[in-house]
Amino acid sequence: PDDYTNLFVAETAKPSGCSAPHARAVLGVMRSAVAPYGVSPAAAQYMANEDPFGSPPSNLEQWLNDRKVRARNISAVCDVPTDGNMNAHDRWVDYVATHAPFPMFSLAAGNEADDGDPTDDYVRHKCYNCLAVGANDEVGTTWRTDDVMATFSSWKNPISTHGDRELPALVAPGVGVNGAGICGSGTSLSAPMVAATAAVVVHRNPVLASYPEVVWALSRVH
Repeated sequence: PDDYTNLFVAETAKPSGCSAPHARAVLGVMRSAVAPYGVSPAAAQYMANEDPFGSPPSNLEQWLNDRKVRARNISAVCDVPTDGNMNAHDRWVDYVATHAPFPMFSLAAGNEADDGDPTDDYVRHKCYNCLAVGANDEVGTTWRTDDVMATFSSWKNPISTHGDRELPALVAPGVGVNGAGICGSGTSLSAPMVAATAAVVVHRNPVLASYPEVVWALSRVH
């Protein structure tokens, strides 16, 4: 992050890594020292701020495994192919999610739906063992009944044998979101809300840490 002042970061994998406001906002959505304080205001945060797209198990994943990080958020979608097929990154996430300590992944769906290129509308993360999170727009009200999908939120379903996969798995607020003093929009800010919710669920019932599929299900309950 560009500024750690209002953040609670227990440790970083690479202190000289990402130094962008984007990283500060993502972390702030989960936990922040300033209002609205984040979704999981008591969670320990670990910043794995380097390119995560390695071959499993990468050194980065081992670093997170050693710290028993159960809920993991990926808000970066750089270098991820935008077609409808699964790719190496998707398979990598599936591999990590199905091996101890069985972390739950929350990943940003992407922000390309309104860029005028229909071939770019596919949800960026298409793995089976994760939650691809889109963004909803609360249209300036506190009522959930008038919420709509954010116009930028990638929505197109991945290609599958029977055409029966639907993504994103769920949506979370993604327009005008405040995180550690930054107000922004994007699925990058929606995904950490889900990861933080998962952290709260596991904190309340630690046995669920070994059952990510249950945490996924609870995260999708309205």
